[in-house]
Amino acid sequence: MMPSAMSKLVVALALVLAVPAMARGQNAVAGDRLSDLLPNLYLNSIDATRLEFERLVGSEVLKMLDQENLGVRKQLDPAFQLVDLLGSQVSSFPLGSSAGGFSFGINERGEIIPASESFGPTFVERALTNGRGNLNVGVTFQRATFDQMEGKSLAGGAIKTYTGVTGLPRLSSTDTFGVFVEDTLDLRVTSETFAVLANYGVTDRFDVGVAIPVVHLSMTATLTSTPGDTIDGLDTQPLLVQSRSGSATGVGDIVVRGKYRIIRTTGGGLSGGVDARLPTGDELDLLGLPGAQVKFYAAASATRGAVSPHLNFGVTLSGESQSAISGTNLISPTDELNYSGGADVVLTPRATVALDLVGRTLRGAGRLDDVASDFGEEFRTLEFSEGNTHLLLGAAGFKVNPWSTFLVTATALFPLGAVTGDVSQGLSDDFAWALGGEFSF
Repeated sequence: MMPSAMSKLVVALALVLAVPAMARGQNAVAGDRLSDLLPNLYLNSIDATRLEFERLVGSEVLKMLDQENLGVRKQLDPAFQLVDLLGSQVSSFPLGSSAGGFSFGINERGEIIPASESFGPTFVERALTNGRGNLNVGVTFQRATFDQMEGKSLAGGAIKTYTGVTGLPRLSSTDTFGVFVEDTLDLRVTSETFAVLANYGVTDRFDVGVAIPVVHLSMTATLTSTPGDTIDGLDTQPLLVQSRSGSATGVGDIVVRGKYRIIRTTGGGLSGGVDARLPTGDELDLLGLPGAQVKFYAAASATRGAVSPHLNFGVTLSGESQSAISGTNLISPTDELNYSGGADVVLTPRATVALDLVGRTLRGAGRLDDVASDFGEEFRTLEFSEGNTHLLLGAAGFKVNPWSTFLVTATALFPLGAVTGDVSQGLSDDFAWALGGEFSF
């Protein structure tokens, strides 16, 4: 017997309520909250740096120097920017399309038939809706290990900052020199997300849905502080080597969705949608954004034989939480421009390949530019500058229908900065992957 519309809604509601209950109370952080881990490493280095400068230039000279002259703000910029990028990218990593793999419509004889032979895209929205009374429930598991920031490797000490003093007189000549401490960062960040997604066709044109992520985030950071000067270069022995690690597990930001099909064409049309990202994740552990977001978008799609192209444009408006305005290391999420596109191709009646591009512009999020430090071209550093952060992901997915209305999905995700020539924007993972299953009833 087919379940009634009411029983389907009860199943969906049970999933919504059960997942947060299962994940509640699973936070487990070793030492710092994750949003404090990097800033605290750099602050410890600053304390050690001041003692080293006192030894090198004397306490009386040091007293005449304020924090700005020591370059402390420049030293902390990568720490705060990394925390901001981690919070804005890790906790808002794409969760997958709201549309189910199975979409149904009614023909001229009043019969319920599949609206498309394709099982749809993985991360881009298509204009098709589920169909009245149709419920899609799915689960996905995604894993991402972030490798680069602004084109520089997070591992191996490629991210360097310098704190020091320039213009010190040399006793043997009229030239001046500078003394500094070089901080090199080795950072490992892994994000694993298990998500439950449900989408229900209220009418033939209108769908509602929800996505509930449970996130595990782990970080290990090592900061090596080495003194040096502009005459002899770096010392052979570091001043300080410190490592910290932490992890957290919990419910991320729950997304509530709605989509309305404005124009209906065979296998496509035009739809408008709203995604509301609720601030349910613990932002202090980077499991959620420090503020709610609402995304408004339009999705156009069509079908040309075995190929179904899709195109999405949208805008995301962001709020801010109390944590972001109360003196923590968190920065409120910025407004976004969203753009994505792609196509899915029917290989066989039971297999579809989907190729997607997912783009985001974080307005006013800022950049870290690779520049020469105050101590010369050979000592290059990252310096904060105003501007937007552009993120572009590619996704290649494979959907298989082994039986009935059950789908198995496998997807690979990769950054596309090298293709566009903009390789130095934001955090990126050279290769992330996702596995999922979905059932329609």
